Amino acid sequence: MENLQTKVEASLKKTEKLQDVAHGQELSIKIHEVEHMELLTNNSLVFDKFRTMIKQQEETIGTLIAEKDQLISELNVQKQINIYETTSCEAYGNDIQRIRIPGRDAFPVCCNSTFGSNEGWTVIQRRTDGTLNFDRKWDEYKNGFGDLRGEHWLGLEKVHLMTKFQPHELYIHMENYRNQTFFARYSNFLIGNETQSYEFLSLGEYTGNLENAIETGTNIKFSIRKFYGGWWFSACERWNMVDEVCTTTEICADDD
Repeated sequence: MENLQTKVEASLKKTEKLQDVAHGQELSIKIHEVEHMELLTNNSLVFDKFRTMIKQQEETIGTLIAEKDQLISELNVQKQINIYETTSCEAYGNDIQRIRIPGRDAFPVCCNSTFGSNEGWTVIQRRTDGTLNFDRKWDEYKNGFGDLRGEHWLGLEKVHLMTKFQPHELYIHMENYRNQTFFARYSNFLIGNETQSYEFLSLGEYTGNLENAIETGTNIKFSIRKFYGGWWFSACERWNMVDEVCTTTEICADDD
């Protein structure tokens, strides 16, 4: 009996020891499971963070590509604009052209290359049939009025910026009812800004058969007279370029 009891006790102790080992292994397994879950969770967080970074980078790349495409598009448009926009009239007949000068956006002008030696002249004023009323206010003379393909006034501010940007000549062409033509040409045409009442700063040398149509002294300011319209009037005015004495009056400027 004692022998059997001893065996039973030994067996129980062995069982308890095996249970302790099994419990330890189970606990170790649970610890590993927890660690594995934590690792999976951490990996998931890392993956989510990495995926977010990739998404942000893709969005940034997409934005940069869109900006690049926009810049390329704008550059191509500008290239096309530059093809058709110059800083002065080109010498190829009577046409409406766009010119671009510092100080303002590009604007259309009437160009005439039938005067002089076929230079490209920018038409400042054209009067042909008296259909356009030139008895206007200051702002209209400043900004321009009329139809570029017919009677019109280009605008003092444009003329100021044109002559300020680069040297210009002034050409005045007139024709009367007997089809007689007259012209006056001035070698260095420059006018001031609005604060200076767009006064003549320079006219240069005169040539022509219009009996020196403009008083050659400087400091003659632009002004408006009732029924006559606007012009650089002087005390000894010989010609009024907005009067209807002639059937055709065309005043042009050309860069040197």
